[in-house]
Amino acid sequence: MKAIRTTLPTAVVFLCAWHVAKNVLQHYKSAFTTEEAWETFNSAFHHILQSQTEEDYEERLLQFKTTYSDEQTKPAVDYIVNT
Repeated sequence: MKAIRTTLPTAVVFLCAWHVAKNVLQHYKSAFTTEEAWETFNSAFHHILQSQTEEDYEERLLQFKTTYSDEQTKPAVDYIVNT
């Protein structure tokens, strides 16, 4: 990603949702104290990905960021939002 930003600074880069989800699982699942909490978070994340319109996406993303704004889950949310 850094090489793309350096070489082509105006390029729009898209990552595969599967890879983002895999990285969230690998790096952030341990932040959740129960399997149920993880499943709820993961479901909310995938709900964003299934948005049919930009309006739905923005609304769902805002709700996601609001719901998961605590210190424990914010790093995962930041990764999702900034990737």
